[in-house]
Amino acid sequence: MDQAAKPGHDDVVGSNRHFLVPVALFLSGCANISGLSELDTVPIGGDAGTSPDVVTAKDGSADAPVDAPVDAPPVCQASETDCTDGIDNDCNGKTDCQEPSCTGNGYDCTQEVANAQFGWYAATSKPACPGTSVSTDLVTAITPSASTCACSCTATTTCPATASVDNDENGSCTTINNTRPLTLDNACHAASFDVQVAAKSAPLAATNSCSSKSALPSLTTTTGRICKSQLPKGGGGCGVGLACLPVKPVASFKACMIMPSSGVCPSAWPNPSTVGTSVSDTRTCGACGCAATGTCSGTASFYTGGACASLVASVALGGCAATGVGPTTVGSYKATTTSNPACTNNSPTTAVSGSASLGGQLSLCCAN
Repeated sequence: MDQAAKPGHDDVVGSNRHFLVPVALFLSGCANISGLSELDTVPIGGDAGTSPDVVTAKDGSADAPVDAPVDAPPVCQASETDCTDGIDNDCNGKTDCQEPSCTGNGYDCTQEVANAQFGWYAATSKPACPGTSVSTDLVTAITPSASTCACSCTATTTCPATASVDNDENGSCTTINNTRPLTLDNACHAASFDVQVAAKSAPLAATNSCSSKSALPSLTTTTGRICKSQLPKGGGGCGVGLACLPVKPVASFKACMIMPSSGVCPSAWPNPSTVGTSVSDTRTCGACGCAATGTCSGTASFYTGGACASLVASVALGGCAATGVGPTTVGSYKATTTSNPACTNNSPTTAVSGSASLGGQLSLCCAN
Protein backbone atom coordinates (compact mmCIF):
# COMPACT_ATOMS: atom_id res chain seq x y z
CA MET A 1 0.00 0.00 0.00
CA ASP A 2 1.39 3.35 -0.96
CA GLN A 3 1.71 6.25 1.36
CA ALA A 4 -1.30 7.97 -0.18
CA ALA A 5 -3.45 4.99 0.60
CA LYS A 6 -2.59 4.96 4.34
CA PRO A 7 -5.21 6.59 6.56
CA GLY A 8 -4.15 9.84 8.16
CA HIS A 9 -4.18 10.68 11.88
CA ASP A 10 -7.33 12.74 11.58
CA ASP A 11 -9.03 9.92 9.77
CA VAL A 12 -8.15 7.50 12.55
CA VAL A 13 -9.38 9.87 15.22
CA GLY A 14 -12.51 10.52 13.32
CA SER A 15 -13.06 6.85 12.83
CA ASN A 16 -12.55 6.29 16.57
CA ARG A 17 -15.06 8.97 17.36
CA HIS A 18 -17.63 7.04 15.36
CA PHE A 19 -16.69 3.95 17.33
CA LEU A 20 -16.81 5.53 20.82
CA VAL A 21 -20.34 6.82 20.51
CA PRO A 22 -21.95 3.37 20.18
CA VAL A 23 -19.69 2.04 22.95
CA ALA A 24 -20.77 4.80 25.31
CA LEU A 25 -24.37 4.14 24.51
CA PHE A 26 -23.80 0.47 25.09
CA LEU A 27 -22.18 1.05 28.48
CA SER A 28 -25.01 3.33 29.46
CA GLY A 29 -27.46 0.60 28.68
CA CYS A 30 -25.38 -1.91 30.65
CA ALA A 31 -25.36 0.48 33.59
CA ASN A 32 -29.12 0.60 33.56
CA ILE A 33 -29.24 -3.14 33.54
CA SER A 34 -26.62 -3.78 36.21
CA GLY A 35 -27.67 -1.04 38.66
CA LEU A 36 -24.76 1.29 38.07
CA SER A 37 -27.26 4.02 37.28
CA GLU A 38 -27.86 4.26 41.04
CA LEU A 39 -24.67 6.41 41.30
CA ASP A 40 -24.33 9.91 39.90
CA THR A 41 -20.85 10.64 38.71
CA VAL A 42 -19.27 14.00 39.36
CA PRO A 43 -16.34 15.13 37.21
CA ILE A 44 -13.03 14.95 39.10
CA GLY A 45 -11.11 18.16 39.55
CA GLY A 46 -13.58 20.99 40.08
CA ASP A 47 -12.85 24.64 39.86
CA ALA A 48 -10.71 26.27 42.53
CA GLY A 49 -12.68 27.14 45.63
CA THR A 50 -15.33 24.44 45.20
CA SER A 51 -15.98 21.68 47.72
CA PRO A 52 -13.82 18.54 47.55
CA ASP A 53 -14.95 16.10 44.82
CA VAL A 54 -16.90 13.14 46.15
CA VAL A 55 -18.96 10.32 44.71
CA THR A 56 -22.43 10.59 46.13
CA ALA A 57 -25.10 7.92 46.05
CA LYS A 58 -28.68 8.78 45.39
CA ASP A 59 -29.53 7.60 48.90
CA GLY A 60 -27.42 10.46 50.37
CA SER A 61 -24.34 8.48 51.43
CA ALA A 62 -20.90 9.60 50.30
CA ASP A 63 -17.48 8.17 49.71
CA ALA A 64 -14.43 9.89 51.24
CA PRO A 65 -13.35 13.19 49.63
CA VAL A 66 -10.93 12.85 46.85
CA ASP A 67 -9.05 15.95 48.09
CA ALA A 68 -8.67 16.46 51.90
CA PRO A 69 -9.99 19.88 53.05
CA VAL A 70 -7.51 22.46 54.26
CA ASP A 71 -7.98 23.77 57.84
CA ALA A 72 -8.87 27.43 58.07
CA PRO A 73 -6.02 29.53 59.47
CA PRO A 74 -6.48 30.78 63.06
CA VAL A 75 -8.03 34.21 63.55
CA CYS A 76 -5.34 36.38 65.11
CA GLN A 77 -6.34 39.06 67.60
CA ALA A 78 -4.61 42.39 68.03
CA SER A 79 -3.44 41.35 71.51
CA GLU A 80 -3.63 38.48 74.00
CA THR A 81 -7.33 38.51 74.86
CA ASP A 82 -7.43 35.78 77.52
CA CYS A 83 -4.48 34.97 79.78
CA THR A 84 -6.02 31.73 81.06
CA ASP A 85 -7.19 29.93 77.90
CA GLY A 86 -3.88 28.34 76.85
CA ILE A 87 -4.13 29.90 73.37
CA ASP A 88 -1.78 32.26 71.57
CA ASN A 89 -4.55 34.71 70.76
CA ASP A 90 -2.42 37.25 68.87
CA CYS A 91 -0.37 34.63 66.96
CA ASN A 92 2.99 36.02 68.07
CA GLY A 93 4.32 32.70 69.33
CA LYS A 94 3.69 33.56 72.99
CA THR A 95 0.93 31.99 75.08
CA ASP A 96 -0.66 33.45 78.22
CA CYS A 97 2.09 33.91 80.84
CA GLN A 98 4.71 34.28 78.11
CA GLU A 99 3.01 37.53 77.16
CA PRO A 100 4.20 40.69 78.94
CA SER A 101 0.64 42.01 78.75
CA CYS A 102 -0.46 39.11 80.99
CA THR A 103 2.35 39.19 83.51
CA GLY A 104 2.08 42.96 83.66
CA ASN A 105 -1.57 42.62 84.71
CA GLY A 106 -0.98 40.32 87.67
CA TYR A 107 -0.78 36.91 85.98
CA ASP A 108 2.05 34.56 86.87
CA CYS A 109 3.09 30.95 86.51
CA THR A 110 2.17 29.24 89.75
CA GLN A 111 1.59 25.76 91.02
CA GLU A 112 -1.88 24.34 90.50
CA VAL A 113 -3.73 22.75 93.42
CA ALA A 114 -5.45 19.44 92.72
CA ASN A 115 -9.25 19.47 93.05
CA ALA A 116 -9.26 23.17 93.89
CA GLN A 117 -11.05 26.14 92.41
CA PHE A 118 -9.47 29.53 91.87
CA GLY A 119 -11.09 32.45 93.63
CA TRP A 120 -10.73 35.79 95.36
CA TYR A 121 -10.93 36.13 99.14
CA ALA A 122 -11.64 39.14 101.36
CA ALA A 123 -11.20 38.28 105.04
CA THR A 124 -12.87 41.12 106.90
CA SER A 125 -15.28 42.78 104.48
CA LYS A 126 -17.74 41.97 101.73
CA PRO A 127 -16.84 44.07 98.68
CA ALA A 128 -18.31 43.52 95.23
CA CYS A 129 -16.71 40.59 93.43
CA PRO A 130 -14.47 41.34 90.44
CA GLY A 131 -15.59 40.42 86.94
CA THR A 132 -18.14 37.64 86.62
CA SER A 133 -17.24 35.94 89.89
CA VAL A 134 -19.95 34.38 92.06
CA SER A 135 -19.91 35.61 95.67
CA THR A 136 -20.36 33.49 98.79
CA ASP A 137 -20.45 35.23 102.17
CA LEU A 138 -18.53 33.45 104.89
CA VAL A 139 -17.44 33.52 108.51
CA THR A 140 -13.72 34.02 108.93
CA ALA A 141 -13.40 34.09 112.73
CA ILE A 142 -15.42 33.32 115.89
CA THR A 143 -14.63 34.82 119.31
CA PRO A 144 -16.72 34.07 122.46
CA SER A 145 -17.16 37.07 124.75
CA ALA A 146 -16.38 34.96 127.87
CA SER A 147 -15.46 31.43 128.87
CA THR A 148 -18.16 30.95 131.54
CA CYS A 149 -21.94 31.16 131.65
CA ALA A 150 -23.76 33.69 133.82
CA CYS A 151 -26.38 32.23 136.20
CA SER A 152 -29.50 33.90 137.56
CA CYS A 153 -32.24 32.66 139.92
CA THR A 154 -35.97 33.42 139.98
CA ALA A 155 -37.83 32.64 143.23
CA THR A 156 -41.44 31.57 143.57
CA THR A 157 -43.23 31.46 146.94
CA THR A 158 -46.70 30.01 147.35
CA CYS A 159 -48.66 30.95 150.46
CA PRO A 160 -51.45 28.82 152.00
CA ALA A 161 -55.02 29.35 150.83
CA THR A 162 -56.60 29.06 154.32
CA ALA A 163 -55.71 29.79 157.92
CA SER A 164 -57.36 28.81 161.22
CA VAL A 165 -57.94 31.65 163.68
CA ASP A 166 -58.53 30.98 167.38
CA ASN A 167 -60.68 33.52 169.22
CA ASP A 168 -59.21 34.20 172.69
CA GLU A 169 -61.15 35.45 175.67
CA ASN A 170 -58.44 36.79 177.93
CA GLY A 171 -56.09 38.49 175.49
CA SER A 172 -53.15 36.14 176.18
CA CYS A 173 -54.06 33.54 173.57
CA THR A 174 -54.43 30.85 176.22
CA THR A 175 -58.21 30.56 176.65
CA ILE A 176 -59.71 29.63 173.30
CA ASN A 177 -63.37 30.52 172.79
CA ASN A 178 -63.78 29.17 169.25
CA THR A 179 -61.79 28.45 166.08
CA ARG A 180 -62.74 29.79 162.66
CA PRO A 181 -61.20 28.91 159.24
CA LEU A 182 -60.46 31.93 157.07
CA THR A 183 -60.01 31.92 153.30
CA LEU A 184 -56.90 33.86 152.35
CA ASP A 185 -57.85 35.35 149.00
CA ASN A 186 -58.34 39.06 149.76
CA ALA A 187 -62.05 38.71 148.99
CA CYS A 188 -64.96 39.69 151.24
CA HIS A 189 -66.64 36.71 152.92
CA ALA A 190 -69.87 36.72 154.98
CA ALA A 191 -69.47 35.42 158.54
CA SER A 192 -71.26 35.12 161.85
CA PHE A 193 -68.94 34.66 164.80
CA ASP A 194 -67.64 36.59 167.78
CA VAL A 195 -64.28 38.36 167.93
CA GLN A 196 -62.83 39.07 171.34
CA VAL A 197 -59.70 40.74 172.69
CA ALA A 198 -57.11 38.56 170.81
CA ALA A 199 -56.77 36.20 167.87
CA LYS A 200 -54.25 33.45 167.31
CA SER A 201 -53.25 31.64 164.10
CA ALA A 202 -50.53 29.18 163.16
CA PRO A 203 -47.49 30.42 161.18
CA LEU A 204 -48.18 30.65 157.46
CA ALA A 205 -46.04 27.93 155.87
CA ALA A 206 -44.60 29.02 152.53
CA THR A 207 -43.84 26.76 149.62
CA ASN A 208 -40.69 28.03 147.92
CA SER A 209 -38.92 27.22 144.70
CA CYS A 210 -36.26 28.77 142.50
CA SER A 211 -35.79 28.50 138.76
CA SER A 212 -32.31 29.05 137.43
CA LYS A 213 -31.26 30.44 134.10
CA SER A 214 -27.87 30.37 132.46
CA ALA A 215 -26.70 32.63 129.67
CA LEU A 216 -24.09 31.51 127.16
CA PRO A 217 -21.42 34.06 126.34
CA SER A 218 -22.18 35.85 123.11
CA LEU A 219 -20.15 35.19 119.97
CA THR A 220 -18.39 37.82 117.94
CA THR A 221 -18.00 36.78 114.30
CA THR A 222 -15.93 38.30 111.54
CA THR A 223 -17.45 37.95 108.09
CA GLY A 224 -15.86 38.15 104.68
CA ARG A 225 -16.50 37.00 101.15
CA ILE A 226 -15.25 34.43 98.65
CA CYS A 227 -15.58 35.21 94.95
CA LYS A 228 -15.50 31.97 93.03
CA SER A 229 -14.09 32.76 89.64
CA GLN A 230 -15.65 31.67 86.37
CA LEU A 231 -12.17 31.53 84.83
CA PRO A 232 -10.71 28.20 83.67
CA LYS A 233 -8.40 26.44 86.07
CA GLY A 234 -5.33 28.03 84.54
CA GLY A 235 -3.68 29.09 81.31
CA GLY A 236 -0.52 28.05 79.51
CA GLY A 237 2.92 29.37 78.81
CA CYS A 238 4.32 27.72 81.97
CA GLY A 239 6.20 24.56 82.84
CA VAL A 240 4.82 21.17 83.83
CA GLY A 241 2.51 21.34 86.83
CA LEU A 242 2.21 25.11 86.58
CA ALA A 243 -0.63 27.29 85.33
CA CYS A 244 -1.00 30.91 84.38
CA LEU A 245 -3.24 32.52 87.00
CA PRO A 246 -3.96 36.03 88.29
CA VAL A 247 -2.12 35.75 91.62
CA LYS A 248 -1.69 39.42 92.51
CA PRO A 249 -4.17 41.04 94.94
CA VAL A 250 -7.15 42.88 93.47
CA ALA A 251 -8.34 45.74 95.70
CA SER A 252 -9.04 44.09 99.09
CA PHE A 253 -9.06 40.56 97.66
CA LYS A 254 -6.37 37.92 97.85
CA ALA A 255 -5.89 35.33 95.13
CA CYS A 256 -6.61 31.91 96.65
CA MET A 257 -7.33 28.30 95.85
CA ILE A 258 -10.58 27.10 97.39
CA MET A 259 -10.61 23.47 98.52
CA PRO A 260 -12.25 21.18 101.10
CA SER A 261 -11.26 21.77 104.73
CA SER A 262 -8.99 18.71 104.73
CA GLY A 263 -6.75 20.16 102.01
CA VAL A 264 -3.11 20.96 102.66
CA CYS A 265 -1.67 24.08 101.08
CA PRO A 266 1.32 23.58 98.78
CA SER A 267 4.42 25.72 99.00
CA ALA A 268 3.38 27.90 96.06
CA TRP A 269 0.20 28.94 97.95
CA PRO A 270 1.66 29.25 101.46
CA ASN A 271 -0.91 31.34 103.34
CA PRO A 272 -3.70 29.08 104.68
CA SER A 273 -7.06 30.20 106.02
CA THR A 274 -9.99 28.18 107.35
CA VAL A 275 -13.38 29.74 106.78
CA GLY A 276 -17.01 28.64 106.94
CA THR A 277 -20.39 29.50 105.54
CA SER A 278 -22.13 29.28 108.94
CA VAL A 279 -21.53 28.95 112.70
CA SER A 280 -22.04 25.64 114.51
CA ASP A 281 -22.59 26.29 118.24
CA THR A 282 -22.65 23.20 120.49
CA ARG A 283 -21.88 25.05 123.74
CA THR A 284 -23.89 24.30 126.89
CA CYS A 285 -23.77 25.65 130.45
CA GLY A 286 -23.29 23.71 133.65
CA ALA A 287 -26.07 23.63 136.24
CA CYS A 288 -26.65 26.78 138.26
CA GLY A 289 -27.17 26.44 142.05
CA CYS A 290 -30.07 28.37 143.56
CA ALA A 291 -31.66 28.02 147.03
CA ALA A 292 -35.15 29.35 147.84
CA THR A 293 -35.78 31.30 151.07
CA GLY A 294 -39.23 32.95 150.64
CA THR A 295 -41.74 33.64 153.45
CA CYS A 296 -45.45 34.44 153.78
CA SER A 297 -47.28 36.97 155.96
CA GLY A 298 -50.99 37.74 156.24
CA THR A 299 -53.67 39.99 157.73
CA ALA A 300 -57.28 39.29 158.75
CA SER A 301 -59.79 42.16 158.91
CA PHE A 302 -63.19 41.84 160.66
CA TYR A 303 -66.32 43.92 159.91
CA THR A 304 -69.67 44.26 161.62
CA GLY A 305 -71.43 44.82 158.35
CA GLY A 306 -72.18 42.07 155.87
CA ALA A 307 -70.26 43.53 152.92
CA CYS A 308 -66.96 44.25 154.66
CA ALA A 309 -68.26 47.53 155.99
CA SER A 310 -67.60 48.98 159.44
CA LEU A 311 -64.15 47.61 160.28
CA VAL A 312 -63.82 46.64 163.91
CA ALA A 313 -60.37 44.94 164.03
CA SER A 314 -57.38 43.81 161.97
CA VAL A 315 -54.80 41.30 163.20
CA ALA A 316 -51.64 39.82 161.76
CA LEU A 317 -51.81 36.12 161.01
CA GLY A 318 -49.12 33.71 162.13
CA GLY A 319 -49.14 34.38 165.87
CA CYS A 320 -51.08 35.92 168.76
CA ALA A 321 -52.44 39.40 168.01
CA ALA A 322 -54.68 41.66 170.07
CA THR A 323 -57.88 42.82 168.39
CA GLY A 324 -58.35 45.76 170.69
CA VAL A 325 -62.10 45.17 171.02
CA GLY A 326 -64.42 43.34 173.40
CA PRO A 327 -66.74 40.57 172.32
CA THR A 328 -68.10 41.64 168.94
CA THR A 329 -70.25 39.78 166.45
CA VAL A 330 -68.62 39.71 162.99
CA GLY A 331 -70.80 40.01 159.91
CA SER A 332 -67.96 39.63 157.32
CA TYR A 333 -64.18 39.35 157.03
CA LYS A 334 -61.37 39.70 154.53
CA ALA A 335 -58.01 37.92 154.79
CA THR A 336 -55.00 38.17 152.52
CA THR A 337 -51.38 37.03 152.35
CA THR A 338 -48.19 38.61 151.09
CA SER A 339 -45.29 36.51 149.87
CA ASN A 340 -41.64 37.43 150.14
CA PRO A 341 -39.90 35.19 147.61
CA ALA A 342 -36.12 35.04 147.67
CA CYS A 343 -33.37 32.90 146.23
CA THR A 344 -29.76 32.46 147.17
CA ASN A 345 -27.59 32.17 144.08
CA ASN A 346 -24.94 29.65 145.00
CA SER A 347 -23.16 29.73 141.60
CA PRO A 348 -23.25 33.09 139.81
CA THR A 349 -21.18 31.54 137.02
CA THR A 350 -20.81 28.04 135.66
CA ALA A 351 -18.51 26.35 133.21
CA VAL A 352 -19.10 26.13 129.47
CA SER A 353 -18.84 22.80 127.72
CA GLY A 354 -18.80 22.21 123.97
CA SER A 355 -17.56 24.75 121.46
CA ALA A 356 -18.48 27.10 118.67
CA SER A 357 -16.96 26.30 115.30
CA LEU A 358 -17.24 27.14 111.64
CA GLY A 359 -19.90 25.27 109.71
CA GLY A 360 -19.49 24.44 106.04
CA GLN A 361 -15.75 24.73 106.37
CA LEU A 362 -13.49 25.52 103.44
CA SER A 363 -9.73 25.68 103.31
CA LEU A 364 -8.14 28.54 101.43
CA CYS A 365 -4.60 28.48 100.13
CA CYS A 366 -3.65 32.03 99.25
CA ALA A 367 -0.77 33.24 97.15
CA ASN A 368 -0.30 36.53 98.95
